[in-house]
Amino acid sequence: MSAQQIPEVMESCEEFLKKYYKEEVLRLANRFPNDQKSLVIDWNDLFKYDPRLADDYLDQPKIVLRHLKEALRTYDLPADIDLSAANVRIENLEDARTVHINEYRPEQIGQALGIRGQVTQLSEPKPQIDEAAFECTLCGTLHRIPQSGGDEMQEPHECQGCERQGPFQLNTEQTVFQQYQVARLEMPPERSNTGQAHIDVRMYDDLAGKSLEGNERLTANGILSIDDDDLESRTFDYHLETEGGSFEIEDGGFEDIDYEEHMDDIRAIAESGDPIGMLVDSLAPQLSRDERLEQIMTAMVLQLVGAGRKDLEDGPTFRGDFHVLILSDPGMGKSELLGEVEDISPIGRYVSGKGLSKAGATAAAVKDDFGGSEYTLKAGILVLANDGIACIDEIDKVQPNAVQAMHGALERQRVDVMKAGISSKLPAKTSLLAAGNPKYGRFDRHQPISEQIDLAPSLMSRFDLMFMMSDTPDEERDREVAEHIVQSWDEAARSAYRGEGDGTIVEREIPTEVLRAYIAYAKETVKPVFANADIWNRFIDHYVKIRSKGVDEDSPVPVTARKLQAFLRLAEASARARLSDTIEHEDVTRSIELIMRSLNDVGIDPESGEFDADIVEAGTSKSQRDRVKGVKACILDVEEEYDRGAPIDVVLERCNSIGIDTDKAESEIEKLKQKGELYEPSEGVFLTT
Repeated sequence: MSAQQIPEVMESCEEFLKKYYKEEVLRLANRFPNDQKSLVIDWNDLFKYDPRLADDYLDQPKIVLRHLKEALRTYDLPADIDLSAANVRIENLEDARTVHINEYRPEQIGQALGIRGQVTQLSEPKPQIDEAAFECTLCGTLHRIPQSGGDEMQEPHECQGCERQGPFQLNTEQTVFQQYQVARLEMPPERSNTGQAHIDVRMYDDLAGKSLEGNERLTANGILSIDDDDLESRTFDYHLETEGGSFEIEDGGFEDIDYEEHMDDIRAIAESGDPIGMLVDSLAPQLSRDERLEQIMTAMVLQLVGAGRKDLEDGPTFRGDFHVLILSDPGMGKSELLGEVEDISPIGRYVSGKGLSKAGATAAAVKDDFGGSEYTLKAGILVLANDGIACIDEIDKVQPNAVQAMHGALERQRVDVMKAGISSKLPAKTSLLAAGNPKYGRFDRHQPISEQIDLAPSLMSRFDLMFMMSDTPDEERDREVAEHIVQSWDEAARSAYRGEGDGTIVEREIPTEVLRAYIAYAKETVKPVFANADIWNRFIDHYVKIRSKGVDEDSPVPVTARKLQAFLRLAEASARARLSDTIEHEDVTRSIELIMRSLNDVGIDPESGEFDADIVEAGTSKSQRDRVKGVKACILDVEEEYDRGAPIDVVLERCNSIGIDTDKAESEIEKLKQKGELYEPSEGVFLTT
């Protein structure tokens, strides 16, 4: 577009606004500047009016924007309203100009692009000078200098009044400021197999401060630019300038999954007679599996599909996401399972629990790395996996300050951040799939699970299902595993060394893209309810039957009402996974089987052999609490008999007399010392506090 064509462009922009955006301009004039500051134009309207003008915007957006803003400023309005400070923003660019991170090229610098990604870091909104008012300190002449580009202030070259070269000082009262904010976009998880590439999006005026919270998936429309502050370097970083730009925020992470093109396959799976079995067989086909692993993988398939969230106006909210914890001895394949779910989930994130902090788990206000010293909002895994699954391996190794934060986020399904002037509530409607290891290398079936894993009861109580996998030698099973591993090794070697085969060791029964489409379709479209009252009465009867085992005064409470909601979530997820609009008896049966397997794994007190909800809910079983009471009673009795305190040998003898063996008594005494309920005034002598 040459300079000689500018009058023609101006005329075209004026005619376009009058023909296509008359009502929008009048609405802006009535609402400007307090309620609305921008005129938002759909690029497709520009194309309908004049394809050449629309194409010119894509290739030379700054020139077209300047003419559109001038056309808006000079628009014939019925009232004396000045729209010279109003913005013009273009949205909904053509598909060819909407790209993912890392798909842009140097030849597109300066052009209009829409870039798709997920917000992972958001700076604090702050004022930035748009037009600086400089005052000559010698004669007082005021100079207005528009500011653009980097952080360096552009000052007058010389005073227009006294013709001297300053000095000048900034007159903040006459200076025009605008809101400024930076958002960092990263690859969404389903496209991040090439690494965590990112681009920073610079937002101005009404686009900054209100548009984003900190974890949205969106298309950011703007002008592709480079950071050219360091001219000594030959390489630069990209960023997106949103001058004339806009945001198109996505509702969820399924827009990239076009399940319509897979509908024939989706219907075939649903009508196969065993759709959930097919889904399970397609999850981690490289693993040799037994009945226990099949059940765990069934739970993971149901977790991928989930149940629907139920928000009732002026009523309670029922979360549909449920959480699964896998506890196992080393080498049982749990990390592979987590990686598989992250890969298949339409929205999946994976991290190791080693050193995972509160900020990494939830969100936090942190010192920014955008080149400033301000705080930015940085989303953690539970926020980034909103509407999907967060996979945390070695969850027993998360930092202590993350545990309470995760507990609250999983319950409320949101993360609250209040620090350094930033106050935000981020959605965390996330399912958590976690894996943990025993404290002492391997699990001991004769010890309560709470004593064998470094995980606070407050966090353990959030899990709907918990499974244990023990590495127990079994000749038949060991031979199956060994044959599977050796065969896979040989097939891989033949493919790599001799070019035999197609390089595929184990094929999924359902291809990955179809599997993702099936999950997306189920989550988006299937909303099941109970087929009839007989079906929900099965849940009630089963729950009451389990609870009845705790009616005796000396019996532990087997399960709490929290577990009943887990039953319901799993049954609905089972119906969804079958693409059924009704919850049937088979869904209830599947839910009950999974819950009972979980309870048998981690909900039984190994000392009494009874279900005990407090093993998970409180971290101690009833038998443990009774033993602690017995040990304390023995110490108190002995303490009354001896002036200087209770001798340890006498205490242990007294404990043995009431059925508490020496090892367990010594263990409880040590815990009482750690809690400060007992101290040792002299070696081998104890006093209660």
